[in-house]
Amino acid sequence: MIPDKILNVFNRSIKMVCNNIACYCNDPISDFTRKRKLPVETLIHFIIQMQSKSLNSKLCEYFNDIDSLPTASALCQQRAKLEISAFQRIMHLFVNAFDDYKTSHHSKTLIVVFVRLQKINIEGLIGSRNI
Repeated sequence: MIPDKILNVFNRSIKMVCNNIACYCNDPISDFTRKRKLPVETLIHFIIQMQSKSLNSKLCEYFNDIDSLPTASALCQQRAKLEISAFQRIMHLFVNAFDDYKTSHHSKTLIVVFVRLQKINIEGLIGSRNI
């Protein structure tokens, strides 16, 4: 399976969760209902791509346009609305999508290892007060 297809499957998994975000937030009536600089899809992509850099440097790196750059405080407020179950569902959808493809056992094992590592990373970031 080529990397573009893997990325497409991953992005589809994120979109599926975003389309049903009320199931994955603290207050389904008000969380992620208004238009913000940091919509839920961008928030999820950002959190998944986080590395061990400072939050402000990562924000500047991720958002190319200074006008769309949210503050670290805005990111923390949006992150607080999102439940870890959103990321668990994304990873579940991602791994299960490969049942539809003819992937080798080795490829599927690598995908599962990747997902487990991402899950550990995401749980640490979500639970952290620094993001």
